[in-house]
Amino acid sequence: MIPLKLTLRNFMSYGEEPAILDFTGIHVASLSGDNGNGKSAILDAMTYALWGATRASGSSASNEDDLIRLSAEDMEVVFDFEQDGAVYRVIRKRSRKTRAGEWTLLMKENDGRWRPIGGGNMRETSRLLARLLHMEYDTFQNSAYIQQGHADEFTRQKPNERKRILAEILDLSRYDRLEQMSRERRSETDLLLKDLDGELRVLKETVSTRFEVETRLAQHEKAQGLCEAIRLDRQKELQALHERLASQNEIANMLEQMRNGRLRDENRLNELNGVIRSLQEQIKQAKDRITLKQDVQKKYIRLQEIRKQSENLRTVIYQLNNVRTEHATLTVQLEGLRKQLESDFRSDNDELQRAEARQQLINENYIAVELINARLKDAETLSAQEETARKELEEVQLKYSELFAQNDTLNRDIAEIEEVLQVLALPKSLCPVCQSDLSGGRQEAVIQRQQARKAELHLIRTRVREEGATAKQDRTIRQKNLDVLQKQLQILAGERSRLDTLLKQIEQDKREMKDISAIRERLSKKLNDLKHESFGQVERTRIANLEQQLKDLNELEKQQKILALEEKTLSEQNLERRMTLIEQAELNLEIYEKELAEKQLRVNSQQATIKKALEGEGKVEASLSDFEDLKQNTIVKQRLVNESVAECDREMTDTARCRQQLEHCDQCSKLVEQKEEAHKQLSNDMVAWKELSVAFSKQGVQALIIDNVLPEIQDEANRLLARMTDNAMQVALTTSRPSRSGKGQIETLDISITDDAGPRPYEMFSGGEAFRINFALRIALSRLLAHRAGASLSTLFLDEGFGTQDAKGRERLVEAIEAVKEEFSLILVISHIEELKDAFPTRIEVIKTAAGSQINMME
Repeated sequence: MIPLKLTLRNFMSYGEEPAILDFTGIHVASLSGDNGNGKSAILDAMTYALWGATRASGSSASNEDDLIRLSAEDMEVVFDFEQDGAVYRVIRKRSRKTRAGEWTLLMKENDGRWRPIGGGNMRETSRLLARLLHMEYDTFQNSAYIQQGHADEFTRQKPNERKRILAEILDLSRYDRLEQMSRERRSETDLLLKDLDGELRVLKETVSTRFEVETRLAQHEKAQGLCEAIRLDRQKELQALHERLASQNEIANMLEQMRNGRLRDENRLNELNGVIRSLQEQIKQAKDRITLKQDVQKKYIRLQEIRKQSENLRTVIYQLNNVRTEHATLTVQLEGLRKQLESDFRSDNDELQRAEARQQLINENYIAVELINARLKDAETLSAQEETARKELEEVQLKYSELFAQNDTLNRDIAEIEEVLQVLALPKSLCPVCQSDLSGGRQEAVIQRQQARKAELHLIRTRVREEGATAKQDRTIRQKNLDVLQKQLQILAGERSRLDTLLKQIEQDKREMKDISAIRERLSKKLNDLKHESFGQVERTRIANLEQQLKDLNELEKQQKILALEEKTLSEQNLERRMTLIEQAELNLEIYEKELAEKQLRVNSQQATIKKALEGEGKVEASLSDFEDLKQNTIVKQRLVNESVAECDREMTDTARCRQQLEHCDQCSKLVEQKEEAHKQLSNDMVAWKELSVAFSKQGVQALIIDNVLPEIQDEANRLLARMTDNAMQVALTTSRPSRSGKGQIETLDISITDDAGPRPYEMFSGGEAFRINFALRIALSRLLAHRAGASLSTLFLDEGFGTQDAKGRERLVEAIEAVKEEFSLILVISHIEELKDAFPTRIEVIKTAAGSQINMME
């Protein structure tokens, strides 16, 4: 995987404005910036885009929303990279509000367009990226990504722990899982064997019951035959009873039909009687209604007269209503003139107040201009004082930097003397520095000279630190004075801007100023019109003429109300409907009387028919005297037949059960053979799982893998050490050593380093030398892991880890990186150490602002 371009928005310390890091043309680069500015967040963004994981992943207190900038609602990471000759783009988004995310993978086509690939959800995108990159996040961490404090994670352990750490780095824990799985399978197989033994015992017991089942089957087959004979006899007797009962049922059905016909005739008779009663009631109501004809007719004529008079009055009132409408319209118009005059008066009054306020503002702005001009007279003096203070601060800063650098040099010199004293403390015949003879007391003399030099350097460092403290205090005081002068100049700059604004405002107010005296004259005239009601004279004259006509209109409306009351009283009596009903009653009376005579004749005929039907029912009913006894005998005989059928069914069920048991015995006999074969196979599996659990143990495959990879790690580490130390150091890895008793070997992973002084254990080397060894072994492990994952290690990320190196060690480390750079497409070194920022061809600087972290490319 080769990074091409990274775009961050609201990711961790980065803000809303997208921050873009373009890797195009970068081979070896340093990524620098103060702690907390967002250097390591760039690596987190890449791993989050590719695997959905960061350094904080796995922590119980961390979740995906923590990656979103505190003040933001959502974030986005876009990462372009090259893999196996193709260019891909990963887009990863997350929303704090919905707690939902998006994970998209695209591939760049030959025409420059991006085509989505993979599945439609985040899980499928994750699986596709893992297959495309040939590694998971854990493999990336242990290969291409060397994190802060992890460069010596392997070497700083005790020898007996290194083998365990190497097994974890090589992910040999899967063999532990295979060993555990083999043991579990062996236990499961043992349980299966025990279950199978129990099943075989049950099956064999079932097979042994076959003779007993055959005996019961013969008994049930004999009983079933006897039962069938009894059932057939009883069914014949029941059939004869059913035939007799069917004949009697036909007669009973005929009797039922006769009764139903008679009942229908009786119902029709009742209906006719009801119709006769209804006709008699209607004849009575018609005669009563005809007796009221004369009174209703008189009231109806009066109602017609009232309606005619009311219609004439409504025509006159309608004409007079036009007068009322005109009067109301003129009154509204007069009131509208009053409101319009009042509105114009208020508008002019507001305009007068605004004009007076603007005049007052112009006067105040003139005063403010005079005050600002007075304060600006001191601007030139303050500028000269600020320039002087700046130069003095730069001189003090330069002095402090020189003292700081001198202190660093003294610290390194003292550290080197301490290393020399540690070496000289061991018995030596030659000086490890100059190779001179140290015998005959010369070694003690060299030690005294080195101690004296060390004491002298301590005194110089104390003086330098005192001068540095004084320079630092002087720098703080001068910085405060400069800040005060700069603040005053900023205030004066603001005053100049305010002066320009005031002058422009005065000119604008003068242009927009209106004549106050003209506004006051208009206000006086409108106030006089309102006070003396001198507006709308035409409307007032017409309103006076219309008021007399309105008096005549009110008198006519009173007459109309009297007539309307009488009309309402008569209308409520429904005179028109009553007249119609009286006329209809006269017509219906003759019809009702004729229909009544006809219905009476039909009643007499129906009564004769019913009497004849009752006589026929009596004759048929006499022929059904033994019908109930026949039905009771049939029920008893049916019960006996049912009992016989149930008994036959029970015997048939028992016979079928015995036959099933015989079939089950035959099946169990076959199963015994199958289970015995399965028992033999499980016994063989038991032996195989036992052998596999031994093969997957730490003394089996795991030990072979470690023994095979150590030469590869050792060769790669020695190749890097040769470049970093001018062929002065070599590393050797051993996995066992003789025990102190001389009997057998001890499992370990010792690191032995050979230099000019001969072979020594890793633990005997100083911080700078130890880091070179750590670095070489860590790169060797990275190459091994990438190779085992099926990926090429084309990109290397180094995150810090150089603080223990002295200047010469850092220089050699840089040289080593330069020496291996052709083996990588991109090497990115993350550091905050000043000496390393400009040690590589490209420098990427990360700074933190109020709007978020920003990425600057420093060539």
